[in-house]
Amino acid sequence: MSRLSIALPIVAAVLFAACGSAATPAPTDGPGATNGPGATRAPGTTNAPGTTSAAGASQQAGGSYDFTNAATNLSVLDSYAFDVEIVSSNTTTTGVKAGTTSFTGVVNKKDGTQSMDMLTKDGKGNVTDETAFVITSTKSYMKSGAAGKWAEIPAAQVSTFTAAFGAFRPEQLFSIYFLSAATNNSKIGDETKNGVATTHYRGGDAVGAIMSGLTGVSANWQSDVWVARDKGYLVHSEAGAQGANPSSAGSFSVTVDITKINGNNPVTAPI
Repeated sequence: MSRLSIALPIVAAVLFAACGSAATPAPTDGPGATNGPGATRAPGTTNAPGTTSAAGASQQAGGSYDFTNAATNLSVLDSYAFDVEIVSSNTTTTGVKAGTTSFTGVVNKKDGTQSMDMLTKDGKGNVTDETAFVITSTKSYMKSGAAGKWAEIPAAQVSTFTAAFGAFRPEQLFSIYFLSAATNNSKIGDETKNGVATTHYRGGDAVGAIMSGLTGVSANWQSDVWVARDKGYLVHSEAGAQGANPSSAGSFSVTVDITKINGNNPVTAPI
């Protein structure tokens, strides 16, 4: 059996772990967690009053805004890099173990090239899985493990790997964890985030019920989204909660970052 055939179940397992209900929860006071009670806000942000709505966002009753299209609006960009981090504490209510799963990569619209590295760590910071993809205009490649060798994906398996790749893109993960706040939010203010002029929105009370159902963590949830004021695309989002009793209720955080917007983000064939 080929390395790629063996790797297919691994990719499927990571896919389930990252995107399934309560599959990869994260603590609000762990690495990369910026939400939840007692958490600190992201550095460099301000809460300026008197702001205007982001392009493409429609005002809702009660002053909230509809950022449903924030992730899909990334398609207006020529290129960008993304960084998604999902962190969990020990959540015995769902059987999820402590750990961190991150997805980092690049998307280039003009030439159709993409890259992504998926890294999973246990609660002690030990790497338990690492898988990387590179998609060029003509071929696709995969590497399993930091010391693994790149291999070209056979044509018959490309569609499977492309689908798996898409499941980890920020558009998909944003829709899982943040669209519950898309029309149930309040405007915090205009802020510069990742070098982009954005409007900051915070999810309302209804977010907690939906996120608790997804993760199995029953606590006070906070969800924040930064949307570009020009063209209305996602720039940064973060959500998290710390259970009243971390040993039993667990904790969770997920952060989505869009950076290097329309920058020089080349993706080349690794072999």
